[in-house]
Amino acid sequence: MALAPESGRIREKLVRAVSRVRRKLSFPGRFRRRGGVPIPRFLRDFRVPLAATLAAVAAVAGTYLAAEQHVLAETRTYYKVLVNGQFAGEISSRELVAGLIEDTRKRLEEANLHTKVRYALREPEIAFLSEKAYKAEPDDEETLRRVAASLETYPVGVKLFIDGKLVGVVRDEQTANALLERVKDRYTNDLEPAAKPEVRVLSFQAGSTDGGSDSSVGNAGEDTEPAPERRLLSVGFVETVSVVQAVISADEVQDPEELYEMLVTGDPAPVKYTVQPGDCISCIAQKLNVPKELIYRNNPWIQNDLIRVGDELDLTQEKPLLNVETAELVTRTEAIQPQVVYQDDNQLIKGQTKVISQGKPGEQLVTYRVVRLNGQPVEEEQLSVQVLSPAVPKIIARGTKVVRGVGTGKFAMPVLNYRITSNFGQRWGRQHKGIDIIGNKNIMAADNGVVEFAGKKNGLGNAIIIDHQNGFKTVYGHLSKISVKKGQAVEKGQVIGIMGSTGNSTGVHLHFEIHKNGKVKNPKDYL
Repeated sequence: MALAPESGRIREKLVRAVSRVRRKLSFPGRFRRRGGVPIPRFLRDFRVPLAATLAAVAAVAGTYLAAEQHVLAETRTYYKVLVNGQFAGEISSRELVAGLIEDTRKRLEEANLHTKVRYALREPEIAFLSEKAYKAEPDDEETLRRVAASLETYPVGVKLFIDGKLVGVVRDEQTANALLERVKDRYTNDLEPAAKPEVRVLSFQAGSTDGGSDSSVGNAGEDTEPAPERRLLSVGFVETVSVVQAVISADEVQDPEELYEMLVTGDPAPVKYTVQPGDCISCIAQKLNVPKELIYRNNPWIQNDLIRVGDELDLTQEKPLLNVETAELVTRTEAIQPQVVYQDDNQLIKGQTKVISQGKPGEQLVTYRVVRLNGQPVEEEQLSVQVLSPAVPKIIARGTKVVRGVGTGKFAMPVLNYRITSNFGQRWGRQHKGIDIIGNKNIMAADNGVVEFAGKKNGLGNAIIIDHQNGFKTVYGHLSKISVKKGQAVEKGQVIGIMGSTGNSTGVHLHFEIHKNGKVKNPKDYL
């Protein structure tokens, strides 16, 4: 678009006319004074022609100025638009291009509100070259159309990295942050944040009657016990988590629900187990090396540990990609077990005890700092103890009187390096009243007592019966030799005979029985 030449030609004519007048006015001449001012002679001689000439020059100048003002008024600024270095057209205002791009960006943002995948605007490199022309009329519409055609969109998203490894792609940063908060909430259970704990120990002071803190803490008659509670100190991930904005492909964006399940479970392969005869919860846990808590958590239908042969248990173990560590303040009420105080009593036989006072448990409010990994406690630190009511000691009288032949009520194995070869109970269609033992051949008294019988007994062969003078009696059978006599007092651990195979016996061993108040008992319950 070229600039019109009229203004230039008019300017040239005016310049030449003025130059001619100046040359005429500059020649020498004689002067006369008129009122003290010299007047050139040619002004007197050529007064009329000069006036006509000046009038002509003024007319030419006026014409030029009017033409120049018209051209200037109709000269317009416009811009050549270059897109990525290529000419795209002419535009009357750069703001029109800026407005086009801004409008396109807003419409794209509105569209992103309703799409699974977000898109961003890739803007080309746009340059403007300023130009001027007489009555310039650029084609704004066509130029904007070409600029719009050069605008491109591309998919963007957020990549989630755990310890530097890419684990998923989501729509935007808001979705990623909500996903991570949901993983934390799985283990915080809406716990309220706790104030920083003060580490202190409050103990009950017996006999304190003043108005201080100790007496008020120990006053069990007042309802001062706070409700047990859990408060959150901190929560975070064990792993390093990073959220990165990135250019992606549209098919990379994952369902947040599926990604959440993968983060908290690791997407493990299901593990099932069918209950076998003889199984129990502890047996299965030990046999398969899985925590009992896992069995209960995965199989909430189990009540009172009751499982039946053929039941199918879910033993799938989660292996989270994200592990959550929480620190909590846990305050709970705990029992204070009464201290046991022994008092010697010379009226009681040594080994005997008598409860004088049962005592009474106390109560205390204890605050712990508990660290959990994925909800399971891994560390516990006691921060404070508040005694609500003190424990009353349990008092027991302990006998010191020594009487030979009186048992302690606590039995020792009558054979050293022993092995039990036959247990108490039904055997060969009848009741086996004791246990059969092999080992060292020396037979020892299981407790203090007095020999009630020493000799041959039907079925037992050489046998010894010891009365322990406290309701208990012990029987030793199949001996090859008896080393004590009836009425003799014996001490626990004293050798009373030699192991043998007399009576109804199939080999060398000791048959051993315990009787309490005339009733036969299983010796293994007392040894």
